[in-house]
Amino acid sequence: MKTLLAPANSWLLVSLAIFSLYVALPAFIYFYIDHNQYMLLLAGVSGVGLAAIIAGYHLPLIDRLIYRQRYRRPINARIVHVTIWMAFTIFVAVTLLTADSVPVLSALGSSTADQLSQERAGFLKLRTGWEAALPYFSTVFVGVLLPYSTTRLFAERSAFRFLALAVFIAYTLLSLEKILFILAVAPLTVFVTQYYRDARRIFAALAAIAVLSAGVLYLNTVLASGTDYFVQEDHEATELGELGDEEGETARHTGAASYFDIRHRPDSAVKLILWRSIAVPVITAADGLRVFEEQFEGRHLLGATSSLVARVTGQQRVNFDAVVFGDQFGSAATGRANAVFFIEAFINFGWVGVIIFSLIVGQALRLFARSDDLAFQCMWVVFCWFIFTGGLFGTMFSNGFLLMFIAMLTINALPRVESEAATESATPSAA
Repeated sequence: MKTLLAPANSWLLVSLAIFSLYVALPAFIYFYIDHNQYMLLLAGVSGVGLAAIIAGYHLPLIDRLIYRQRYRRPINARIVHVTIWMAFTIFVAVTLLTADSVPVLSALGSSTADQLSQERAGFLKLRTGWEAALPYFSTVFVGVLLPYSTTRLFAERSAFRFLALAVFIAYTLLSLEKILFILAVAPLTVFVTQYYRDARRIFAALAAIAVLSAGVLYLNTVLASGTDYFVQEDHEATELGELGDEEGETARHTGAASYFDIRHRPDSAVKLILWRSIAVPVITAADGLRVFEEQFEGRHLLGATSSLVARVTGQQRVNFDAVVFGDQFGSAATGRANAVFFIEAFINFGWVGVIIFSLIVGQALRLFARSDDLAFQCMWVVFCWFIFTGGLFGTMFSNGFLLMFIAMLTINALPRVESEAATESATPSAA
């Protein structure tokens, strides 16, 4: 685990994940399950991107900026923590006071899956007027500021570290947004494996993280499913049982064969978690390529999928994720079909875009590995989470990683944390 999650080996773990999920699995689906040409195209696009990520990580383009220590401005880490958490407290207060409803509270009542879906969208995504800024603040807090501060508080053995973690996870549960809590526990997992020396402490910490993650994930999945999701599954199963032997067997066979179809409905929370983790990312990515060909006739969007790029270039914004979701489910009012960053790169700039975006990702992973900031090193898993579940534009601009990269190159948070509790173990050197 220590070697696997090391920041210096991030490129290898990312490569294995991309190859397994976006190269090998789509190819297998195409050749053995469904001759969907977009699955084969997805495997090709991902293969090219994978090669570019590996090349980007090993190119020393960013090294000169990393090692120019004299240009980095020192700042007290306590000021950083206080600023982040005070601003977050104000943000949460404003969000709750202006919200029509809180999804997690509604889920504890008798809300259905459709009602909760509407409430999740209304909680932040569909805000209007000045409140439209709240989703952007949320993504920056959850995506960058809170993971960094929480991890650093654990590295510093702050008395507030567990309180910070609890508050962070509690906020991710408010809107019942999938497994957003992973942004809290993932960098801590890297921290534990890399900077704890004692094997028993490592095992105990990882066990606690695993139990916490499993519990929160299961709870979130059950609550977000509402009171009717699995009830509907039971009703459908009953209907299958009432069919004749031949008809029932045909229906069951069809259901099993449609596992890699977005309309597939798992019949339990555990199966739902597995399906969303394995099948949905591949389905969504392939559907994105199909929608690009069918509805946009293969004309590259040249950055129009990003509101910032569209505004700068004078283009009309294309909410591609909403278009794909609408194609899948018939309505794009609230849902978004987020796909791995290769899709955004391809639909905007073609094969050249895939290569350039992937080279940037490789350089970002190199920056994580070569940084001397312990908490920042652990953030590589958060960055990878975002590029696997969305585009590079959103990760850099909306989620705030561009600002974080700039900060890491220009600011030196003091006292520097380079070991467990600042005393026990040295920061591993990047390979």
